Amino acid sequence: MEQQPNNNTEPVETPEELQPDYSPDSEEQPDIDADTSTEANAKGAELLKSQGLSYTRKGQKLEDAKSSSWLFIVFGVIGLLLILAVWLGIIPLNLALYMKVLYTIVLGVLFVIFIILGVHYKRKISSLETETTAEEQQSEEIIQWIEAEYPVETLDELIGADTLSMEQLYFERYEKLASLIRERYVIEDEAYLDFLIEKIYQTYSPSQEGKGDDSSDT
Repeated sequence: MEQQPNNNTEPVETPEELQPDYSPDSEEQPDIDADTSTEANAKGAELLKSQGLSYTRKGQKLEDAKSSSWLFIVFGVIGLLLILAVWLGIIPLNLALYMKVLYTIVLGVLFVIFIILGVHYKRKISSLETETTAEEQQSEEIIQWIEAEYPVETLDELIGADTLSMEQLYFERYEKLASLIRERYVIEDEAYLDFLIEKIYQTYSPSQEGKGDDSSDT
């Protein structure tokens, strides 16, 4: 006897039937400010990475060279005098002759290297003095130019500070200042550029910075 097909099988519900109230608008939409915040964080990370480079002023290098030159020369001369005193018997050392010769060669070479380094720093001082003067003049010129031509109000107008959030404002100011300086001057050292911008920020009065920050909240 043939089996009759079962006509009582329940229909399979389609996904549309299982979710009749589904609509694309019901999905959680991404925050509009998320992309802006991510972009600002990326810029901030890049800038902070470059600011991690510490800049040593030419004036500081000059001071280090002056102190190092005398230090190396003095230690070298004193060391050679002590070796001479040992050989003259002024400083008695109960050592075999070959040991005394060995110590003399090793320490003598070391003290001579000290003197050579001291002379090297001495010669470097004159060039560092020229570089220090040039750097100080250029830094003063750049800072005075920015102060005169681009105070905080003018700078914030250029970057549209009223449309920026607080966390974006600093980085946009930084980028704009860096761009303005590069357009007028040749700056090859990024650490020196960071140093200049930091000095420029210090010249802005608190009232000026406050105006710029208030404009970003509107």
